[in-house]
Amino acid sequence: MTTLYTGVALGDLDVGGGMEEFDTWIAQSNSPRFVSLLCQCATELLGLTGHAQRALEYFQRAVDTALIDLEWIDRCPALHSLRALPGFAEGRLKVRTRIDALWHT
Repeated sequence: MTTLYTGVALGDLDVGGGMEEFDTWIAQSNSPRFVSLLCQCATELLGLTGHAQRALEYFQRAVDTALIDLEWIDRCPALHSLRALPGFAEGRLKVRTRIDALWHT
């Protein structure tokens, strides 16, 4: 995964092919936490390469699985172009609610 991530981020590999790899890994995983991590990586790569709308789809998929990384949502520079898109704030709220439920249980 590291080679794919860095290859796409540096422009050495095609982002489309990279997303096909991520989609294959996501489809083969039975771990919601791993799926969430893969979706986070895909979100970053798409955000870094100017594909904000497509990145938002992976972000929302991470939110809908097991994402609990609010610091990543708030601070990751690769997500800058996503933050103004419709659906991003709702996804952040869903993660915030999940975190609150974990700490207040």
